[in-house]
Amino acid sequence: MSGRILWKLALMLVAVIVAAAAMFAFSPLRKWLPEGIRLNVFGETKVTLVFSVADASARDDVIKVFKKRVGIAGLGDAKISPQGDREIRVVGWGNADDLKSVLATIGTLEFYAEAPEVIYAKYDEARKAAQSTKVEPPAGFKIVEGKDSEGNPIRGLNGRQYLLLYSEVQFQASDFADFRLTTYEGKPAVDFTLSVSSAPKFAAVTKKLINEDEYGVEHGRLAMYVNGAFESAPTVRSIISENGIITLGGLDPQEIETKARNLVIALQSGALDVPVTLESETVEGPNAGKAKQRNEKKAPAGADFGY
Repeated sequence: MSGRILWKLALMLVAVIVAAAAMFAFSPLRKWLPEGIRLNVFGETKVTLVFSVADASARDDVIKVFKKRVGIAGLGDAKISPQGDREIRVVGWGNADDLKSVLATIGTLEFYAEAPEVIYAKYDEARKAAQSTKVEPPAGFKIVEGKDSEGNPIRGLNGRQYLLLYSEVQFQASDFADFRLTTYEGKPAVDFTLSVSSAPKFAAVTKKLINEDEYGVEHGRLAMYVNGAFESAPTVRSIISENGIITLGGLDPQEIETKARNLVIALQSGALDVPVTLESETVEGPNAGKAKQRNEKKAPAGADFGY
């Protein structure tokens, strides 16, 4: 074989390698590579998750939400399909914890307004008369005690060691027009824009919470629940009629950013209307063990809400 032919073959081999590398570099093309090449040549990590849906009739709706979430998250090469009677099989590539957190987040956001001083006073009297702190709150209100998502003691109006909230949800995710990642005081956060229909009500509620005749100079709080769990209840400092900021707590900037990103993805794609349970998780690839070890070292980030 002549040197010229060998040179041409070498050039062709280089072209093939470059083309394969280019295919790997761009996610729309990468998904067409055989799994064996992705696993063994490029050293990717394959993640297979199986979720079960509490209500089998809602599985198709959950699959739609899952597909929206992987699309928004840039995980478009993940394959999502039904399995059995009520299960969903997800095959993706990369970090297993990232994929799980994107998919399994319930995606609910609810706001509750704090009770005014006059309601607190009546409840304090009831507790004093009963000589017990275990007294049912007045009708239409609920009690929150303990600690918030960052481990800080929950406080109510005028330093009380409990928070008294209206039991009716004032606002939820559907009352907002948009959610976006942003930064606040140098940290990742979530910016929200109120819908045209809910903006006047939000302004009215926050105006009431800064009414010193009802709440004093301390002002009232607007409590936030994420995925059904209490997060925080910051004091409202001004009337909010268009935009606001959800600030997230934590020590690790990457963890804060991940939580902010997952919250935005969940809110933009819609909430899961039924509970889903992770039934199994399989991680394959040369770096599967290392990836698992890295994930185990991560500490969860707390969250807070700021205006």
